[in-house]
Amino acid sequence: MFGVDWTSEIFFSSFLLIVVVLSYHFYVFSEHIGNYIHMISSANPYNAPLISVEGSIPFPTNVIKNIRLIVLLLGFGSIFYSIKTKNHGEIFLSIICILLISLGVIGNVLIFLEVGRIVAFYETLIGIFAALTLFRLRDIWLKPLNKRMAITALLCISTAGVITLTFFGGQYIPAYYFKSLGQNNYYWCENNLPDMQKYETVGEWVAEFCPSKPTILIDTTQYFMHSAIFFWGETPLDRISVFKRYPYDQNKNTFIAFNIKGNRELDKERLIEKTSRVYFNGEAVINAV
Repeated sequence: MFGVDWTSEIFFSSFLLIVVVLSYHFYVFSEHIGNYIHMISSANPYNAPLISVEGSIPFPTNVIKNIRLIVLLLGFGSIFYSIKTKNHGEIFLSIICILLISLGVIGNVLIFLEVGRIVAFYETLIGIFAALTLFRLRDIWLKPLNKRMAITALLCISTAGVITLTFFGGQYIPAYYFKSLGQNNYYWCENNLPDMQKYETVGEWVAEFCPSKPTILIDTTQYFMHSAIFFWGETPLDRISVFKRYPYDQNKNTFIAFNIKGNRELDKERLIEKTSRVYFNGEAVINAV
């Protein structure tokens, strides 16, 4: 229409938008970029095993997480097939997917990279190629099976089950879906679901009753206290610190916020016992130093 190549126009506009957004982040949040570059040069890579070893991850998460390799194999079927189809869209997405996989490998074995963020983009693309492989299995490679509805239905249900289990297995708190799974230190929040409404009231209490410019100490247990105090408590990030061996007697404008579900070390418990509880809502606690 009007002699315009809309594919090129869309690609150019998307590329320009990416450049503008990245430039904005590099300019405005230069400190964060500098900190991340420092982490890359100083922190160790993840060194996570490709296949989950029995005992390192609780069952059945161990089995479910290893199923993700099937999705990877299904995806690579269509990635390689795109060389034959010469479909520009598939080739472009294949290049991006392979680059993300390469970055994930580098971040796992060579240098520190936020592999979790990389995986978030990778999973979206590999899911597309895995779905394409399923369609090609039906329409091209296993075409004779089209007349056998029972076998085709069984294959579709099995592969759909694999992809679905992979999604559930990647959840950092499986109790959102599998209520019968017990607590385990492997999971986020030890697989003990927090009551998020309680965190909102914690933050609101900090904003209303804490003196100006307080120091809020939070425990390292994996709950959402940090976000609650920052957002609802309207407390700057530089006033929120991790509770370790803090010299609590040097600053009277200090509070300790923690969740009663978290398992703390004995020395932390002893420090908490020397403080006074000023707020408790059944799950979250704030003590005044």
